[in-house]
Amino acid sequence: MSVRSRSRLLATGAAVALLTLTAVPAAAQDASPSAAPQPVPAVFPYDDSTALPAMPTPGAITDPAATGWDHVTIWPDGRTLTVYFWNGAEGCFGLDRIEVTDTGAGIAVTPFIGFRADATNRRCIASMQLYSTVVELPAPILGGGHADIAGTGFLEAGQPIEPGAPLMAVEPQPWDAVTLAADGVTSYVHFTGGVTDCYGLGRVDTPVQDGTQAIVLYYGHLANPAGGQTVCVSMAVFYWTPVTLPAPVLLGGAI
Repeated sequence: MSVRSRSRLLATGAAVALLTLTAVPAAAQDASPSAAPQPVPAVFPYDDSTALPAMPTPGAITDPAATGWDHVTIWPDGRTLTVYFWNGAEGCFGLDRIEVTDTGAGIAVTPFIGFRADATNRRCIASMQLYSTVVELPAPILGGGHADIAGTGFLEAGQPIEPGAPLMAVEPQPWDAVTLAADGVTSYVHFTGGVTDCYGLGRVDTPVQDGTQAIVLYYGHLANPAGGQTVCVSMAVFYWTPVTLPAPVLLGGAI
């Protein structure tokens, strides 16, 4: 399932329609609590294209040891995770299991890795490799995504965007995926929007909804588009923005 299939704002791909926006006074935005603005890096800080898929092989690893995860992608249902971690060279090292533990202070995800029992006589390269594996939690740890979409998907980081744009109307929009850093609070929220001449990100809220931490985006038509009257190309654009959560939503990162 592609992130592109989750776009509810605009058609994907080439221009399919044109619309004209006329400058209007910025709409008043309500004063509900929002995340503090964060510096936006020039490039997305993770490269998942180098990760190798890892399947748990219980009993096939000699003396498996716990390790911290590097980062985690949280998918729209808030409970399906792609967990990224470092291990030795493929063919010599492997993943025994992933343990999910309710610590009382939060949910911890812990990979157990080690030397493969069948690699005793192999010549192993002394190098580290990024791996990934999928974990499904019993309940969501993060709300605000497309709750009706389960499973993993195709993640295209896209381009960075800063909140603070004046919008015609303040309406929430679900996110496509969230990349969570090892500290459990630094996150990068991915979503699908429109061209920057016509659309913008107003703000990002981090409320607790029904007992679960959430990230809520406020994205839409600019109140004062460039040039006053702008012809907008209808096409999907992938964005990401950094958000610091008020408390860790997942424990066990390698920090």
